[in-house]
Amino acid sequence: MTSTTKNIIWLHWLLTDMGVSFSHPTSIYCDNKSSIQIAHNSVFHERTKHIEIDCHLTRHHLKHATITLPFVSSYQVAFLVFVF
Repeated sequence: MTSTTKNIIWLHWLLTDMGVSFSHPTSIYCDNKSSIQIAHNSVFHERTKHIEIDCHLTRHHLKHATITLPFVSSYQVAFLVFVF
């Protein structure tokens, strides 16, 4: 998720320099509920003490509504890949 967040931020900066404005946050579809909960939760617990600093970048942009993290099940992703 952090790598995708970095790419989205870079694209936002590039498109903003070209004069494109954004009115809605960009959705990063994720099939891992634990990752989504960690990104939403600002309090680290004992089980999450070894998460890298990159998690803070995703949380920062989630908090500032640059991105959203909707859940999509793996089955839906596999079905969409198979259909298209």
